[in-house]
Amino acid sequence: MNYSFKCSIVKVEVLVYDDNTNNPIKGASVVNNNHSGLKFITGNEGRVCIDLPLNKCSAVYASKKPHRGRVSEVCTNHYKAGTKIFVKIPIKQYFVVEGKIYDKETGDPLSNVTVLLTPDLGKKTIKCRTDNNGRYSFLLKEHCYYSLNIIHEYFSIAMPKVYCTEGSKTGIFNHDIPLSREY
Repeated sequence: MNYSFKCSIVKVEVLVYDDNTNNPIKGASVVNNNHSGLKFITGNEGRVCIDLPLNKCSAVYASKKPHRGRVSEVCTNHYKAGTKIFVKIPIKQYFVVEGKIYDKETGDPLSNVTVLLTPDLGKKTIKCRTDNNGRYSFLLKEHCYYSLNIIHEYFSIAMPKVYCTEGSKTGIFNHDIPLSREY
C-alpha cells in the first residue's frame, strides 16, 4: 500500500515589536485564535513561526505585559503550499500602578480601602477599593502625572505618592502601601 501526503499549509513568521521603540519583544505570547488555539512564545528576536492552512484567514493575537495585546488578521489566500510569509505585529506599552495596602503594625492586608488616583490638569479622580488581599490596580495613560491617595476610617497615609508616565521605560509601577493606625 502506498501513502502520499500533501502539504497544505503556509508558514507564517510573526515579528512582535514595541510600537514606540520598534524593538523586538522577547517572550511575547502569540496565539492563532481561529485554528489551533496554540500559544507560542517569541524568542530573543521577537519572532515565532506558525503554520496556517491554505486559503484561510486567521486572527493572530500577540501580547506581553506591560503591552496591550493586538490582533492581526493573516490570510493565506493566493499563496502556494509551503510558502513562507512575514507578519509584523506592533504592540503598545501601557502603564499600570498596582500594589497592596496593609496594616503597618501587623502586616495584614487591608480590604475595602478606598484608593484615589488623580490625573494632572484637574481631570476627574478615579477610585477603586482594595480586594480581600489588599490589592488595587489602575490603568494609566501615557504622558500624564498622577497622584495616589488613600482614604480609610481608621488608618492614615502621610502623603500622596506621585507617578509620571512621561518618558518612563517601565509600564508597571508596583507600590505597596503600609498604613498606620490612627488612635
